[in-house]
Amino acid sequence: HGLVKPTSFRAGGWIADDGVLWALANNDYVADTSAVNWACLEEWDGYTNNALWEYIPDTWAGIDATSQPYYPSTADVGVPGDPSIPILEVPDNACLADYIDAEEMIEILEANWAGEVLEQPEAWSIGFHSVTKNSLYFTHYRPHIEGALDRADEFLAVNDDGPLVYGTLSEMALVWPGSGS
Repeated sequence: HGLVKPTSFRAGGWIADDGVLWALANNDYVADTSAVNWACLEEWDGYTNNALWEYIPDTWAGIDATSQPYYPSTADVGVPGDPSIPILEVPDNACLADYIDAEEMIEILEANWAGEVLEQPEAWSIGFHSVTKNSLYFTHYRPHIEGALDRADEFLAVNDDGPLVYGTLSEMALVWPGSGS
């Protein structure tokens, strides 16, 4: 049907481990965004028998609002390392629209770019679920994304208004080449 093979991935529930990342790398994927700024998911804390909440802060302990792309260590996917798994991990540092609003996403943007000239690339990654016009996402969470992107649009390089450039997850492997390239 003319569709290209996907080259990027995010594990549901951010539960990628070394086995998942190796499987992706061995099948020509170039980037993953399963690492998450887990502090944005505080709503999950306290649920009884919540294995997901126990997994996420343990696996992604070092991931926060300013975490940047890296090639995961073969010993610990939550940190860069050498030797590394040959796939770029792009932390979901602005979480998902389901868990934080536009104001919080904008705060994370500002934590990654203070309005000054950038010496190196900085990533601001926002996640969201696919939508239909009748879904909760469309009516409730879409304004979170729209508000954050409206603010980011004020600083787009294409308009000579700043350094921001939108890109796909797969394109990030071109911006952050390394041992995975």
